[in-house]
Amino acid sequence: MLSCCTEISNLLLVFISDLFYFVFGSMAVEFPLVLYDCEFENIQWIYDHEVQEFNIIHLQQLWANHAVKSHMLHSMLQGLDSAEIPTGLSSDTTIPWKEIKPPVHNQISALIEGVKARNYKPLMDRPKCEGLESRICHFVRRGRIELPHPLFYAPAPQPSFLFSTAV
Repeated sequence: MLSCCTEISNLLLVFISDLFYFVFGSMAVEFPLVLYDCEFENIQWIYDHEVQEFNIIHLQQLWANHAVKSHMLHSMLQGLDSAEIPTGLSSDTTIPWKEIKPPVHNQISALIEGVKARNYKPLMDRPKCEGLESRICHFVRRGRIELPHPLFYAPAPQPSFLFSTAV
């Protein structure tokens, strides 16, 4: 019975010592999940007058703020479209930016977080954090933690059946 438990704990230590976490970066945009249009059966909502007034005022202010910003940004983009750009053939010849082909339409990039990947990198080749065993050893060396049972945290023997090679 004891050898079975030892073998299982050794296998767990091998797994934990090889455990690492991939660095994925940002996974979601900062826009909130909007549940405004959710519908529930057999429920009738009753709104408080003060809360309703506060919500309407707040949303009107947000809408006005974003409408002004939206108009300003649209005007700025129209102004940039009429900017004269050298054609590259000679410094004397220029054309308006809006006539450059292909046109730049990159609004969707604002909805995707993180850095745009240049080349695909396989999952196992991506950066990894240190394993649990190395972190434990680090804190033991620094004297921040003590091992309750030193043999338990010793590197476990690697079972041969996990790493057998086909001939």
